[in-house]
Amino acid sequence: MKSDHPRTMHRKNYAPGHEITAYGIRKIIMQLVLVFIALGLAGLGACALNADDQTLTPTSIFKAKDFPDPEPGKPAWKGDGWSSGICVFDKWVYTVSSAGYVLQFKRDLNTAKMEYIGATAFGFTPDPTSGIMNAFTRKLANGNMLLYFVFGNHGPHELVWYTLDKQTGKPAFKGKQAPVASHTFWSYQYVSSVDRIYGAFTRAEKGPVAAWHFDEKGAVVQDGRIATNGLSLYGWMVASPDGRNFYHVNLKDKTVDAYTCDVKTGALAYLAPAGEAIGDDYLAPVTPDGRHVYAFGKKLTIFERDPENGKLKVVSGGNVDPKFLGLRGCQYAISHFWFAFSADGKKGAFTAAKGLTGFFTRNPVTGMLTVGATAPASLLGAARLTMDPASGHLFTVGENIASFK
Repeated sequence: MKSDHPRTMHRKNYAPGHEITAYGIRKIIMQLVLVFIALGLAGLGACALNADDQTLTPTSIFKAKDFPDPEPGKPAWKGDGWSSGICVFDKWVYTVSSAGYVLQFKRDLNTAKMEYIGATAFGFTPDPTSGIMNAFTRKLANGNMLLYFVFGNHGPHELVWYTLDKQTGKPAFKGKQAPVASHTFWSYQYVSSVDRIYGAFTRAEKGPVAAWHFDEKGAVVQDGRIATNGLSLYGWMVASPDGRNFYHVNLKDKTVDAYTCDVKTGALAYLAPAGEAIGDDYLAPVTPDGRHVYAFGKKLTIFERDPENGKLKVVSGGNVDPKFLGLRGCQYAISHFWFAFSADGKKGAFTAAKGLTGFFTRNPVTGMLTVGATAPASLLGAARLTMDPASGHLFTVGENIASFK
């Protein structure tokens, strides 16, 4: 049977009025193509592919002009990531601004997209030339949370802390301790498993390293203290997740020095050096499983950590993903790398002052790292970072404040 319309095709089982025309077929095909394209873009999420590599695109990005002034003529954010810190707790993200405010964001737990909530004044008058040595949260025995950061520059640093409202997440100034042990924290790490801070402070020959616990008010009290084995100038320091060891770059002997800490008393002892003549100067955090430590400089050196005695041995020197090579830091002689790991340690994120920001995967047996999706440093500036261990979402603060999925 022929159709009255020359472009109509009939099928036996089609009811009258449901004939399919050639034009209709083309329309259906076009709709299917659009659906497949949409599904493909949705599958990519925050990571868009270019011809050569994976390009990391923020799910949120805030510039200084995006924040209203909390007070007339006083901006909430100056866009100086080197003088800022960032941390995440529950559904909240906190950025500490050298302008004198704690900026609060609400994050989407699925997409990492952030919503700006507001700015809370420090509660004290900051030195305008000072910077911020990142930030961390600390859980108390009663379940309450405190937000900490170290505020200072090349002089003595002040430890500052805030309570966090359980419902709204809003910070409230709680206390300030100044100066911290009459020295400058050059690098430090809070270890939640033992509720203690480990710090390398002062930048001088045989500068000391120390451990601190917290009193009932939230201030730190020094436990152990020991002089470093060599020159600690700009030497970085990290601690193991169990709090039993910490590692400090010795720029004089070009080694990574290992120390032990009594987790009950905080007493410190020098253990052993590793990686003779490594020439590296920045240490990434010890992996969550406690098995590997990474030193960065002109190359990347992978150390394997003995979980029993805490000693390190080099397992790879320079044989790494080439994207990690040559990422030098700011105007200083060192490489300002910031690293964070997921809870299982199999993936993580990094940023370098004059290089890339991106994600990587880690082989838990060999310790090898492979760079995945990246974003250029020009997008963010010299960014610091934090990663939500559970979701793997990345939050950075540099010239801009951004989140990545």
